[in-house]
Amino acid sequence: MKTLFILLLKHNPVDHLAWGKLLSLLLALLVTTGYSLAQGTLRGTVTNGVEAVPGATTSLLRTDSTLVAGVATGKDGAYTFTRIKSGLYLVRISMVGYETFVSRPVVVEDKHVALPEIILQESTTTLNAIDVTGQKIVFDQQPDKLVLNVASSVTSTGSTVLDVLQKSPGVVVNRQNSNITINGRTGVRLMIDGKMLQIPADAAMQMLDGMNAGGIETIELITSPSSQYDAEGGAGIVHIRTKTRDQAGTNILAGLTVGSRWAENVGATLNASHRSKQLNVALDYSFLRNHNLHTLDMQRETFVNDFNQFQEVHSRRENITTQQNLSLGAEWSPSKNTSFNFLFTAYERDWKLDANSQERYILSADSTMTGSTLIYESNVWRSATGSAGVTHRFNTTHSLTFGVDALFYRNENPSHYQTAVPGNDLSDENRIALTKTTPIRVLVAHADYTFTPSPAWRWDAGVKASVTHLNNNVSTMRYADGAWLADPAFTSYADLDEKIAAAYVSGQWNPEVAWQINAGVRYEYTQTHIATPINAALVDRRYGNFFPNVSIRKNIGTEQDLQVSYARRITRPTYNDIAPYVFFWASNTFSSGNTALYPSLSDQFTISYRVKQWNISLQGTRALRAIAYLQPERVGQSADLIYRSQNTDYSNTLALVSSTALAIAPW
Repeated sequence: MKTLFILLLKHNPVDHLAWGKLLSLLLALLVTTGYSLAQGTLRGTVTNGVEAVPGATTSLLRTDSTLVAGVATGKDGAYTFTRIKSGLYLVRISMVGYETFVSRPVVVEDKHVALPEIILQESTTTLNAIDVTGQKIVFDQQPDKLVLNVASSVTSTGSTVLDVLQKSPGVVVNRQNSNITINGRTGVRLMIDGKMLQIPADAAMQMLDGMNAGGIETIELITSPSSQYDAEGGAGIVHIRTKTRDQAGTNILAGLTVGSRWAENVGATLNASHRSKQLNVALDYSFLRNHNLHTLDMQRETFVNDFNQFQEVHSRRENITTQQNLSLGAEWSPSKNTSFNFLFTAYERDWKLDANSQERYILSADSTMTGSTLIYESNVWRSATGSAGVTHRFNTTHSLTFGVDALFYRNENPSHYQTAVPGNDLSDENRIALTKTTPIRVLVAHADYTFTPSPAWRWDAGVKASVTHLNNNVSTMRYADGAWLADPAFTSYADLDEKIAAAYVSGQWNPEVAWQINAGVRYEYTQTHIATPINAALVDRRYGNFFPNVSIRKNIGTEQDLQVSYARRITRPTYNDIAPYVFFWASNTFSSGNTALYPSLSDQFTISYRVKQWNISLQGTRALRAIAYLQPERVGQSADLIYRSQNTDYSNTLALVSSTALAIAPW
């Protein structure tokens, strides 16, 4: 069970000086905590007698084989367990191609324990697996992120990934405007198994709403990303890690979900993998069909000719979503120092909706009219992506990675509306047919270098470039006098090109067991260009920004730590925010893009305190030109109402988040 308390204060005129004073006070609190006794910490390294063994599964066990914690060795073969209660433990090391190692009992007290170097022996026979019992906690608060152990939560059974996020501490999902906020911050990026998805926020939300949680191991809410990650996303990054099979040989895992919410809900997953010493291959497929019902209620008043005109809309929106995901990946290690990885993914989401919108108008004191709109909408997303990369480890301290990703998306959004405007019957003369086609092409290339001169120091540096091109073609036809005629007011065509070049450097320093300091800076240069048939430079912007970040954590006692962090982030308008398009909610209510929308820069700070299972954090954000999504705007003196995103002067957000775990019963 989790308890959560959130306090949000927005749009308060707090100046930069006040923020600076508050941040200085928080830093002072951190420094004055003093050098308390360090927690129990266990460290060591794993080699094969010649060089380090990275990626080895390292488990900390109690003497009854119950799992306490698990980590993977770093590129230097090092592993570290922190915040360990005093007691007797075993260390278990496993790696494909090597015999499993289990240490003798190790005594851990409130101090640092360093184990001798562990040398793995190459496997010559197949060993029986050691059964490890225990269950991960559902929520695991770490220095820069909150980890949701989806596989350990029975409430995730039969749910989508978006359903799991909705039940997470500090997360608010707004399905109407396709927006996710974390601790009051807007702008979320989506990453799956270390791959950042280069798709708009609404498409990412639709993807999450169709992903079966049965194939997910963990979801990481990275609220303080380091400079290694893209600076996009004021709220941070949602990192989804799918289930993997570590056993050597061939493994097949299948699952089936059948249930009902409003109506039937059917899903299936298939995971197949083959692991050997040099080659790992994995195939994942998931299917989900969800039959659901949404309702939409809107009310608005308009003051016209000394009278408050009133409009009320009630819409019953029955929809069926069918989604399929396919992933095929391979990792080949021709030598101990070099590995190649390949990944292909395919995705299809077909969303169909039938709705009946009932409208009531009070235009004057003695005039009330009613109307209705029959709505059919289809929103189909298809994608195919391919990526290839190579990692070479020169020695235990130097490694270099290159990667290239090619992504192709296509969105088709045909819709049909048949209206009975006030005073008229439902007839063929009041029909609107809308088609929207958006192909998207993205190419990404990156290079990353890691240098680990000692266990206390780690340096990372890299460069990245991405190129995005899309066409947004919206065609609107009205049926009148027995023929379909184009409606120029809602017909548009636009080309969008966006190029982003980035470079970063970051460092991690552990001066002693009780301290951990991460800092870095990232520079991104952005060029955005939108052209239409009548305006070759509707939007033409070029800008560059630095994005620093720093995080300081100190252990202040047994199972206690204090952390302070600062980061600068950017939220760029998505193509749906900025490109011309139209989406009808009712006969005279619709949403559209805003070509005058600018990106928003935000400065964020966090101070958090943890003791055992209880976490509390104070998070503040000041965003300039903050993007407010789907703001209502009246069109001239008409009764038409348009919803589109707008820039505000600024937005100040202060959030207090607290969570804890309670053991209700021993089972």
